[in-house]
Amino acid sequence: IYINEVIDQFFGGRRNNDVNYNTVFMNGKGNYKKTNVLKKINDFAKAYKPLGKSHVVYCFDTDKFDSDNEAKTFLDTVEEYCRTNGYEFVWFCHDVEEVFWGHTVNKNEKSEFAKKFTRNNEIKGVDYTKLCCTKKSKATSNLAKILAKLLPST
Repeated sequence: IYINEVIDQFFGGRRNNDVNYNTVFMNGKGNYKKTNVLKKINDFAKAYKPLGKSHVVYCFDTDKFDSDNEAKTFLDTVEEYCRTNGYEFVWFCHDVEEVFWGHTVNKNEKSEFAKKFTRNNEIKGVDYTKLCCTKKSKATSNLAKILAKLLPST
């Protein structure tokens, strides 16, 4: 939902025109290179190949990367995996809700918050500069920076 809103608000709603994408849920971030996840990614890449260039973008909450060495090591490993395989790596510090809402959200409320985000057009209140960061810090992401690199320019 949040990615849809970013594309619509900051990239001219291109997903309705010349950008198609699918989501592959990993059912846990540690599954990023499991066979079933990679198969789904490859199936989508094949399906889109006749339409033009395809990109794989991995999106991760960073959790407490700045205070938990295990979380930082994991993110560094995934980022290297993406770089090695030609994939893009998008991060949300510390999680996607913190980037878009300014605070964390209880797990059981995430879906309702995301729906409310769309329903109330909350994207209009999001500071674009927080979405195109190059350095991980609280309530920031590199999502817009990566999308700007990948999406066709108008």
